[in-house]
Amino acid sequence: MSKLTDIVKLAVGGFIVLGAVLSSSLIASNVEKKSGGKAAQESSQTSEPEDKPQKVSPITEAMKAAAEACDYAFDPSSVVMEQKEEGYKFSSSASGDGYYDSNLSGLSYTDTRAGHNLVYVFEGEYSEGYQGQYNTYLTGMYLWDDGLFAGKSNSTNFKGYWYNSSITAPEDDPATENVNEAIDTLVMVSDTNKLDYIKAEPPLGGSGDFYELQAYVYMHPGWGDGRSVVVSGYKYYPNVAAFIDTNGYDEMAVGDKFVINSTWFFDRVIKNLSYTPIIPTSEIKWTLPSGMIDDKKKLTAPGEYEIKAEWKEYSATATLKVTA
Repeated sequence: MSKLTDIVKLAVGGFIVLGAVLSSSLIASNVEKKSGGKAAQESSQTSEPEDKPQKVSPITEAMKAAAEACDYAFDPSSVVMEQKEEGYKFSSSASGDGYYDSNLSGLSYTDTRAGHNLVYVFEGEYSEGYQGQYNTYLTGMYLWDDGLFAGKSNSTNFKGYWYNSSITAPEDDPATENVNEAIDTLVMVSDTNKLDYIKAEPPLGGSGDFYELQAYVYMHPGWGDGRSVVVSGYKYYPNVAAFIDTNGYDEMAVGDKFVINSTWFFDRVIKNLSYTPIIPTSEIKWTLPSGMIDDKKKLTAPGEYEIKAEWKEYSATATLKVTA
């Protein structure tokens, strides 16, 4: 599933389930979004114009300078976790019959950990509606440089061990720039029911520009028969910038539907200068001019409208031109 996001609608006993799948681009309704790595969002908007111009790189000199100024020397590509000969059957104590690490007990679901570096981050967003109610659930995992990981799926926390698919790490070949090129999959094991074995592989068709791996992770929303969400993983580098991606919709017409996080996106840029829409979208604060859209998300009057997006310490503005 390279260069696209599947938005899958399933009719389940009267439920309409909207499953969001992360990948390197995004299809929102009939809109295919092509850029440097995109995360899935729920959407409803107009079709993409046939004469839409080809997208140019959004990476500016200021972003390159911010990446250069970011003091982060750790290379996540240098980490290969060999599968233990005794196996990775989860063990929470030294007396168990599986692999055991005493540091596991103090691990929690957070993106900071003293004395350790993140290697991979996985993230996913799942939404569904039923009888007028609409809910979004989040899933994520942090994989550390000592082979431990912590995750959260909806309200369930879990943790355990991760390793690369081959039992022996590939030999370090000076001619190979990335030692992980020979590693096709990652495996995560824990002691949590239905989260005890998670296998992450490259998306169908190859990895994208941002997300390199995908996995199915069980997520129970608290009712029904349970759900699984597709999460996507990338090698971790710190955020250095953010920008509004207008998705080619710098100019629209009165009556067109404008759905924020669907028509436009707010993207984050990491130190290696790859980028993706920010999730969860609930963390983004959008400021739209008063009267720009009506209660049906349709543009109401011609003019030029400045729109602002804010996320953490980052903010940006962009202008939408609306014609009659």
